[in-house]
Amino acid sequence: MDLSVVIITRDATRDLRRLLRSLESQVLRVGAEVIVVDDGSRRPDAVANVCATFAGPIRLLRRARGEGSRAASRNRGIDAARGRVVLFLDSDQVAPETLLSEHLRYHRAFDRACVIGFRRHAGPGRTVQCLRPEVRTRVTSRWSENIRALASAWYLTFTCNLSVTRDVLVDIHGFDEGFVGWGLEDSELGLRAWQHGAVIVHNPYAWTIDYGHVVRTDPQRMQEWQANRSHFLHKHAKDAGSALALLDNYPRGPGSLGFRWLESYERFERQCRVNLGRPESTPAAPASVTVINHDDLNEVRERISHGESLDIIDFLPSSGLDLEIQLSPAERIRYWVGGRW
Repeated sequence: MDLSVVIITRDATRDLRRLLRSLESQVLRVGAEVIVVDDGSRRPDAVANVCATFAGPIRLLRRARGEGSRAASRNRGIDAARGRVVLFLDSDQVAPETLLSEHLRYHRAFDRACVIGFRRHAGPGRTVQCLRPEVRTRVTSRWSENIRALASAWYLTFTCNLSVTRDVLVDIHGFDEGFVGWGLEDSELGLRAWQHGAVIVHNPYAWTIDYGHVVRTDPQRMQEWQANRSHFLHKHAKDAGSALALLDNYPRGPGSLGFRWLESYERFERQCRVNLGRPESTPAAPASVTVINHDDLNEVRERISHGESLDIIDFLPSSGLDLEIQLSPAERIRYWVGGRW
């Protein structure tokens, strides 16, 4: 089996039903399985009823409320997974019809990888053409969608939409269950996966629609973040993860350094580069190329083969450049997909 989809849910049967409906035909088409981990729902029978309507291979695992953390629930899913690749999705997502095949397209190119998919936030009255981009888009807009050029790419491995080679997950013993509450258990997994040889890449076509995302800034959420941040920094005090000390998730919260999020991310990326002995990020390329047809595509491929530094805006969905450019960590190539928002 190529793919196992692991979904964590709690008291969200409407969201789960919507997600499973969007996955059903894809699962059957690519030969995948779905594993739902009920993380302590008050009505487990309702979760079971939703899963029973799914036409594809599905398994339901239950955990008692308070039995552990998000990390522990995802580890249950990893243990049960039979696929070569494990895709983590939040239950408030909806999967466009190519999501699973897009994740698999990247994993066929890499033996050991974390493939990052972004999400697009929906809201009242929003159509698919008018979805709001998420926070990580600030990073790829500032630098490139060729995130192999980023020293901090491991941080971007959010498990709302992330696939990882299962062998990598087994080698690093899954998620660290010392992360309790909200935040950083997924980025920390990305760091360890990268340290164990996994390539961190971003597929700009493997996106989901997020119907339930709420940015919480209440004291409990900020306390959970700070506790997990302390756990992260203690664990990685002497490796590349120590740069996380420069990143402000809550610029106005306790312990904040007072920087806006993207500004603090720039400082974080610079420190990640210092930690790795890498130079400052590549400046704007002397040449910018827009790809709108196959003649443009052939020209770009030829110029890349000659070692040119390029900024590429790609309006050709079938070009394959999104993957080709990330097959080698060439920082001289900056790449963006055009016309998505």
